[in-house]
Amino acid sequence: MSDRRAPLPLLIAGGAGAQHTPLSTLNGHAKKVMFLQFHPVADNVLASVSADLTIKIWDIEKGKQRSELTGFGDLVQAISFSATGDQLAVTSKDKKLRIFDVRSGKITHEVANHEGVKNQRVVWLGNTARVATTGFSKTSDRQLYVRDINNFNDHLVSENIDTSSGVLMPFYDEDSKMLYLAGKGDGNIRYYEMTDEKPWQFLLSQYTSTDPQRGMGWLPKRGVNFSQCEIARVYKLTNNVIEPISFLVPRKSDSFQDDIFPDAITGDPALTADEFFDGKSSLPNRASLNGGIQTSVRREVNYTPGAAEEKPAAAEPARTSVATKASSTTTSSWSSSRSTVSSAPAAAAASSAELEELKRANEQLKTENADLKAQVSALKSEVAQLQSGHAQAAKDLEAANARAEQLAAANAELEAKVQELEQHQHQHHHHHHEEAAGDAEVQATEDYDVVDAAEAEQSDERTHEAAGEEQDE
Repeated sequence: MSDRRAPLPLLIAGGAGAQHTPLSTLNGHAKKVMFLQFHPVADNVLASVSADLTIKIWDIEKGKQRSELTGFGDLVQAISFSATGDQLAVTSKDKKLRIFDVRSGKITHEVANHEGVKNQRVVWLGNTARVATTGFSKTSDRQLYVRDINNFNDHLVSENIDTSSGVLMPFYDEDSKMLYLAGKGDGNIRYYEMTDEKPWQFLLSQYTSTDPQRGMGWLPKRGVNFSQCEIARVYKLTNNVIEPISFLVPRKSDSFQDDIFPDAITGDPALTADEFFDGKSSLPNRASLNGGIQTSVRREVNYTPGAAEEKPAAAEPARTSVATKASSTTTSSWSSSRSTVSSAPAAAAASSAELEELKRANEQLKTENADLKAQVSALKSEVAQLQSGHAQAAKDLEAANARAEQLAAANAELEAKVQELEQHQHQHHHHHHEEAAGDAEVQATEDYDVVDAAEAEQSDERTHEAAGEEQDE
């Protein structure tokens, strides 16, 4: 491996005013470390996500890497362990959702996920085979997907939520079976009840605020005020304050409500790192909230560098010296106050830590800037498409208007022809009527002449008969 890879320092505070010195330095990533997540069950097991497109699983007590997860086409955006920690769900910028076996590092499931270019997030839904993801559609609608890893290509839930631009941050409370979606950059927190059968979810309500949230931190269930039926508490980070928000069930009874407060996770590890990597599996330890959870005292830990810990680059002698001395002088305790480190190396350690923190902050800003540029580019593309569509629509409208005018002219011409035909037909009928009337009049005259001739003939006969009678006399 290249000796230019950035080390991953774990800094343990030793109380107010104490110098922050690393108890152990984990080296392995070739680029910056973006975020971390501790294992939910095994003690001192840590997942680190890097810009080098890898996720490493560490045994931080022994200072060595135990497995490595690879196969990403772009930066990892979110991870979430299963309830037992045997599997890890991962979303990445290549728009894929993957499920890994944590011990072997192999991909067990993979599917194309949200089609939008913005960040995707994932959360495992407790002790089930289901995962929930949030992301964006091609048309920038915020979406919620729920998948079952036993039927990974299909959605159990596929919902378009709204058209806001902020990333939806998902949080799942296994005790109440509730999924919270907090929009980054807006003030809303939607919460759903998740079920084990269709329709799989029900929207309960939403918390609204005019103060946009930049991040959220959820208090472990063992810290809520169960006497007031507080089922969840979140600490909302805004531009200048951290605001606690409580979710309460409206009940008047002061007694312990065991139906809404099942046994909660204690925070004590159920397995050692060796037990986990040897194949043992377990759910997190739980205890009743009634009377309060008494967590066990953390065992003392000896951090050993081990052969797997690589030396930092020669260009950073101060950090190498401090890391070595901190590892050799730290006793079996989480408190750095027991470390016997001279003031000069401690100051160098503090400066080195601050420098590393500034470097990480700078890299994070670069990543966010790149994401913003990608979003701006996508929005420009959408605007161009809309403008192109508008221009085409204008052309279509103009053509339709011209066609309408042609049809109107043709219609007027047809109406004129119809009127002309009707007038001609009327005139023809009138002429035919006059001819028929003339013929009737001629026929009547002829009839009258026949009658007159008959009457004259009869008169002549009578006259002739009268004359004959007179001669006879």
